Amino acid sequence: MKARLSSHFAELLNQKRGFLPLLIGDIVSTTGFAVFLVSTNYLVFTTTYSALAITYVGIVSFVPTIVFGLFAGAFVDRSNRRHVMIICDIARALIVAIIPIWMILKGFDLTVIIAVALLVNVFSTIFRPAARSIMPQIVQTSWIQDANGLMSALESLANSASLAFGGAMIVALGASLSLFYNSFTYLISACMIFLIIVPSSLVSERNNARPIQGPDAIPVSSSSRSAATQPSRASPEGAERSRRPPFISDVRGGMSYLLRHKGILEMTLFASAVNFFFTLSFNFLVVYVTRFLFEGGFVYGILLATYSFGSALGALIIGRLNALRYAGKALITMDIIYGFSTLSMIFFRNTFFAGAMLFVTGFSIGLTIALYFSVIQTLVPASILGRVVSADEVGSYASIPLAQIAGGLLIQTFGIVKDFEIAGVGLILTGLISILLRDFRRIRSVD
Repeated sequence: MKARLSSHFAELLNQKRGFLPLLIGDIVSTTGFAVFLVSTNYLVFTTTYSALAITYVGIVSFVPTIVFGLFAGAFVDRSNRRHVMIICDIARALIVAIIPIWMILKGFDLTVIIAVALLVNVFSTIFRPAARSIMPQIVQTSWIQDANGLMSALESLANSASLAFGGAMIVALGASLSLFYNSFTYLISACMIFLIIVPSSLVSERNNARPIQGPDAIPVSSSSRSAATQPSRASPEGAERSRRPPFISDVRGGMSYLLRHKGILEMTLFASAVNFFFTLSFNFLVVYVTRFLFEGGFVYGILLATYSFGSALGALIIGRLNALRYAGKALITMDIIYGFSTLSMIFFRNTFFAGAMLFVTGFSIGLTIALYFSVIQTLVPASILGRVVSADEVGSYASIPLAQIAGGLLIQTFGIVKDFEIAGVGLILTGLISILLRDFRRIRSVD
């Protein structure tokens, strides 16, 4: 198993016009976005000294997904996904650069920062389904778990290192000038995506895919793949455009797919509940560190790094576990483990114990994220994948702004202990209730 996993990673990294440039672009832009978050939060708080101002910037990060998500998915499925990603990266590079230029010419303006954060996330709302739906077009089905695991693991490590790097850049250049780095990373990402070549054989294979779940799971054999690819001689995207329905029908397509496929719909609702309780606790980790552990910024950074390391390990191990064979059960199990680790953090006022629990939390979350997208990418046909990814994001992200508000109110009224207690119990109950969801529990893909 270890040899097979290493072989898959080697093959993936050897795809110099496929997975490798996608991976490099993703890692580089991840580091840039981490610097963007650190710099904008620092700039806003040190200028306004208002936690509410930070909340405004945080909320607009999710508004575009909730409002435009379904439209973004339909647009992606109607377009060349590679071209869409390049345009989004260039747009984000130009938009982020507005903040430092405005600071130099006009000075601080919270409205400008909120507007920039909103516009960046509008293009990110389009970019994400394009990036998720292009993966099965450049990676064969049997490698999807390893590809998502490797990407998620390196994202976690890059994000962890970049948070510290962002702080160093603030000291060296200032918060506003540091944002030029984020612009530069988006341009690098665009260049990497430009190098990608989408093999027509994999596009045909994924266009002929169908949901595989529960007791009716059917192995996807190599012979069925080859048979599926033979009839398609012309460009799949060109043939598809000639018989497309109206745009509004495409917009409804992603949500209609979720409603028709109960297992995937239940998985989206499960993700919404998990995201709510995750945000309720993890987004207020700094409060936990300062008010419960009575530690400072150094310990906060160490604990974040511990979480990221656990997340990277969890994402990497998904291929070895071949978790797609029992995806629903694995997702439920990881949620319950995460719930107990979150709840345990308020039982002992000990920094080392908190670090251990955050490592467990990171491991379960890392495995969950990599597995979650692998499930969608292997079960949903490529022709509708962008719309389904967007519809899933709309459903699973809608709870996050509510959790941000609820978490702030809970901490202000009852304290951080009650906040973590509710988050931990909520995650455990989410897992236990999900066991009763037959279609979700039995969702799987067999290769």
